[in-house]
Amino acid sequence: MYSVIIDLFSQKSTKLDRTYAYDKALNTVAANDEQENLAMTVNGNNQITDISNRNHTRERYHYDSCGYLSQRQVGTTDGITLDPFDRNYPEQQLIDHHDIYQPGHKLQRLHNDHYTYDAAGRLIRKTTEEDGYRTGESHYRWNGFNQLTVFTGKGKLGGRSYTWYYKY
Repeated sequence: MYSVIIDLFSQKSTKLDRTYAYDKALNTVAANDEQENLAMTVNGNNQITDISNRNHTRERYHYDSCGYLSQRQVGTTDGITLDPFDRNYPEQQLIDHHDIYQPGHKLQRLHNDHYTYDAAGRLIRKTTEEDGYRTGESHYRWNGFNQLTVFTGKGKLGGRSYTWYYKY
């Protein structure tokens, strides 16, 4: 079911009956179903900073000065604990995302893909690393008009390389 402003208000299926709540700025602030009631806290940029259930913070998000996600902390259903002697402490996860973006707000890493740019900010290499496979690489060459002129790729299975040439 959707509200007048086309936001999802409730969701029903054979196994799920969930309702959502929004603040005045239309940010999702709660998601409730039979199994759990989640409350979300947002910052001034409307980014989720905390997700809680039953007064326990389950997830916490930190952002850099540009608004990019820099760290994600995931607790257990009992919440996040800072006490290293707590029985739930080893089950928590602290995930740093500082290396996702590089200066100039260029994507540096996404999952197993790593990106390299030239001084003009153009993508020149994409490297894909995956366990059990050879590293896959793609190279990009550009002309003075910022137009792609050559693309060279090599499959992650170590298969054949291929090159595409572009003329404008």
